[in-house]
Amino acid sequence: MHVSEVKTDVTEFVRELRDLWNRAGRPHAREMGWRVQVPPTCFRFIFHEVTELPKFGDVSVFLRAVGERTVTVEKWQRRWKALKRREPVRHAGTPADPSRALLVDHALTAQSPDEFVAHLRTLKELSGMSFNDIAVATNMRLPKSTGHWLLTPGNFPTRVEQIRDLVEACGATEPETRRWLTAYERVQQLQRIPLPSDEPRDLERIGDQLAGQGRHSEAATVYKEALRLLMI
Repeated sequence: MHVSEVKTDVTEFVRELRDLWNRAGRPHAREMGWRVQVPPTCFRFIFHEVTELPKFGDVSVFLRAVGERTVTVEKWQRRWKALKRREPVRHAGTPADPSRALLVDHALTAQSPDEFVAHLRTLKELSGMSFNDIAVATNMRLPKSTGHWLLTPGNFPTRVEQIRDLVEACGATEPETRRWLTAYERVQQLQRIPLPSDEPRDLERIGDQLAGQGRHSEAATVYKEALRLLMI
């Protein structure tokens, strides 16, 4: 089967799942996660465009989260298996998204923190994820205001965990994530940005708490102070 035909079928499959979500009252990803005791990231395929067939484990917990019966889940599983058989074979080592793979190549040669952050912004744009989507996908480890601050020109993420959460939320595979972390560490060394001491880390945690409370201007002030201490 032609690749474009497979993608069309996958798009229709996911669209019908979104219809179920709409009929269920459009519950938040966290709420669905609580219902079936799984991380909100399992429902990522519902909230932004996908071109590849979601894992059936994620489809199954989604169906249960929106109240579908076991017999309905089994019908969806049969449809999923039929689509899976029709997927084009991907050769080992072929990137899922060539443009995304090229982007991390550029990040690995970034000559400044600003250039590295610019590549992160491009990754977010390619993913189609909003800052709110990222907050949900990271289980609120990166609140909306924190994500916005991280990608604002002139700022630089001070914790490696922030990079991991951000790129994974934007769809990076595990190998891609490792390369993003390598690029981040390289920029730190290039600019001689020291590893966080206890004080900046404490300030970052305070900033995260403030952001989570909606106190965005206070959080931005705390983040800037943490960055200033890192640059001393």
